[in-house]
Amino acid sequence: MRLLFLNYEFPPLGGGAATASRHLIREWTAMGVEVQVMTSHFPGLPWREEQDGAVIHRLPVFRRRRDRGRIGEMALYMAGASLLAPILAARWKPDAALAFIGIPSGPVAWGLHRLTGVPYVVCLRGGDVPGFRCEGVEGFHRLLAPITRRVWRRAAAVTANSHGLADLARAFVPDLAVPVIPNGVDTFLFHPDSERSPVTAGAPVRLLAVGRLVGQKGIDVLLDALARPGLERAELDLVGDGEWRADLEVQAARLGVAARVRFRGWLDRSDLASVYREADVFVLASRDEGMPNVVLEAMASGLPVVSTAVAGARDLVMEGETGLLVPPEDADALACALRRLVGDADARAWLGARGRARVEESFSWRAAAAGFLELIEQSTTVGTPTGILGKQR
Repeated sequence: MRLLFLNYEFPPLGGGAATASRHLIREWTAMGVEVQVMTSHFPGLPWREEQDGAVIHRLPVFRRRRDRGRIGEMALYMAGASLLAPILAARWKPDAALAFIGIPSGPVAWGLHRLTGVPYVVCLRGGDVPGFRCEGVEGFHRLLAPITRRVWRRAAAVTANSHGLADLARAFVPDLAVPVIPNGVDTFLFHPDSERSPVTAGAPVRLLAVGRLVGQKGIDVLLDALARPGLERAELDLVGDGEWRADLEVQAARLGVAARVRFRGWLDRSDLASVYREADVFVLASRDEGMPNVVLEAMASGLPVVSTAVAGARDLVMEGETGLLVPPEDADALACALRRLVGDADARAWLGARGRARVEESFSWRAAAAGFLELIEQSTTVGTPTGILGKQR
């Protein structure tokens, strides 16, 4: 199979969806799939290179930041990829295209299909679904709603990475079938520290949150919770950056918790894995999510998870078995859940061990990659019952 992979973000650009892209591509090429990727350029990166057996093409979008793209940059990617994808397809002749993130990749795949007949699958990740609570995209979704519906309806298949996101997509296009293919996690990189000593009585308990410092992630609610009585032992590491950072630093000072909060900025993958192993509790305070990779990474690292009960997190965190779920926007409920774990080392260890077991059993990138290939074969004319999946079996 030859697969054209479309995503405006690919490492070192972007967040969870970019990381997922890299893992899936590694698995596909290991399974014998030929993959070419069309993504965004960033200063210092090559325009074309090979990674993990795949060819990476980077398009000029004048991107300013590694961690987050702007709508104008997405529009430039959409325009450039729409021009270059048919040229690449004429030369390379892909069997299918996978639009990873419905906007801006979906319209590119749709245009490619109209010009060349190459079938495409749309993979929804979160902020690309109308109704998802992500600041700054509501007007964009309203403007593009007719195009989004057409792109989804013309696709060979539309998939989502969580059941909650699939429900949101079906609310936008009610008769649409949206199978779920969950994310995976690298259990070799992210693992517990078997030699770490237990936290002694009265010692600080280290909380960890990882993600962009923007409104969607709810860090403001987490800081409010940290200031509640009973959490004086808790210290918080915040890994990530974003436009809310300065306001969050001011909020931490105003609440009197600044001495217990460390803003770590972005870390590379190996350093991030070490930070997970140094933590005691992982916290996700998001207002909305697709399927948060950071929760999978935390569970793989043997951490109990306290999370808001948002889409994606509900698919991962089993209440009372791998962590605790609380309503979004509720600092009191979040503080109550954190107090339970800060004060109970045995509960932290038990929940963390159960989380590690759950990701080992149910969330691998090989399973996710195979799921996409099976969906492509079932929904297009690519492959046969004895095609690439049959060969793997």
